[in-house]
Amino acid sequence: MFSFGLLSCLKDSCENNFCDNNGVCVDGTCDCPENYTGAHCQEQMTPSKMRVTAVTMTRFPATNEGTSWDEGDGPDIFFKMSEEVLPLAQPEYLIENPDPLKSYTFFIHPFDLRFVTAPYKMEMFDWDGPGTDPQNFPAHWDPKLRIPRGQVVAAASIVSPKY
Repeated sequence: MFSFGLLSCLKDSCENNFCDNNGVCVDGTCDCPENYTGAHCQEQMTPSKMRVTAVTMTRFPATNEGTSWDEGDGPDIFFKMSEEVLPLAQPEYLIENPDPLKSYTFFIHPFDLRFVTAPYKMEMFDWDGPGTDPQNFPAHWDPKLRIPRGQVVAAASIVSPKY
């Protein structure tokens, strides 16, 4: 009587399956973290809308083309955010004499961005008081978290994206 012994090497099904963005391989398939998809968790899901609750001005020019923003002190800053021509947000207050090396947060009435991949216009202003026109230092904010164009950098605080 003959007896056969069959030896096999069980191969790890996750050995050559690499999961991106902190995904975990389970039985040869990537288990992706929240907001990521794809065979290797390589695709970030785009939310259908985002709620904006605050805007933070992270830096701005110390001078207005080489001259002081205001006589004797710094600018008095505020912003306006719009979607093409549709106004979206503007704070009810301004920040007086800010330090251009510090960040300043404007808390606003929350609103939803409906087109999350579209660029939005963000205008930053220096206001010198009644009877004067605000001086503009424009910036554009892109919700895809790219660096805004222009000298002014602003970031929006976004909560509860909807997928």
